[in-house]
Amino acid sequence: MAAADDVMERLRALLSPREQQIMELLSTGLGARQIGQRLRLSEKTVRNNLSNIYAKLDARSGTDAVLRRLGTTPVLRT
Repeated sequence: MAAADDVMERLRALLSPREQQIMELLSTGLGARQIGQRLRLSEKTVRNNLSNIYAKLDARSGTDAVLRRLGTTPVLRT
């Protein structure tokens, strides 16, 4: 479990609280529209946050970002 804890710590350091919240919902399979509805944000705001998340995690897609969050793909940025 230490490796999973390390991944979560690195994500906390990289992502803002809102980005962490969006990642949590993304990992449940929700899309930008559904995440926006849950968080009372516009879909555009969610998409902007997702773009920032992908850049910070060096991810190419939502799936890639979720895999990095789960620790199956390394987060390359420090």
